[in-house]
Amino acid sequence: ADGTHDFEWEAVGKERTTLHPSSIGAKMYTKVAANRIGAADEASLSDDEAVALWDRLLGGLRFRVDAPPTQTGKPGTVRSGQIVPRSGMWRASLPSGHPLAAWVAGKSGVVRQAGTPMISFGLSPSDEAQVVWTWMGETNRTS
Repeated sequence: ADGTHDFEWEAVGKERTTLHPSSIGAKMYTKVAANRIGAADEASLSDDEAVALWDRLLGGLRFRVDAPPTQTGKPGTVRSGQIVPRSGMWRASLPSGHPLAAWVAGKSGVVRQAGTPMISFGLSPSDEAQVVWTWMGETNRTS
């Protein structure tokens, strides 16, 4: 229908299974008409409604691994967008006292492969620059 928001979900990983994704992406597009982003004059949802729906969808994601991460060396850190030096589980944090520190700390850790860029939260550039990702350890998975 014209004027809708468009949500996309993508999981890429182990062949023939969605249970072992190496990359998960979720996107939302607005004002979609005739399969073209931005082509509609109006969206079917208000901005507040679209954000509430998006937050609810992403808040419902739960990632489960076969075993808890194991700390096998000194923790490393990277900033959002930097290349990850080690494969494994990473968790984000902001300085204590930052208005978004609790929100960032409440997010699940992410599994990243060495050599890939670290994800970002889409915060303002000044806030995103303060996010520190700490390596929590390798993940144990069965093939």
